[in-house]
Amino acid sequence: MTWGPYYFFYICSKCGKRYRWILDDMSEADFSNCPECHIPGELVGETRDIGKEENKYAQNSFADFEYI
Repeated sequence: MTWGPYYFFYICSKCGKRYRWILDDMSEADFSNCPECHIPGELVGETRDIGKEENKYAQNSFADFEYI
């Protein structure tokens, strides 16, 4: 049984872009990097965190973070 893809959600500290990387791409050299600035973003959540009240980004949905 599969639970579907698992994502890490990031916000770029330089440009503010919100984006997500799928766990399957973790071996990529640029994993976690902003697609615009090419610097590592701040990890703000994982799939399990989105939609939970205790996460400060709970009001966000998958659609708020661009898929990389």
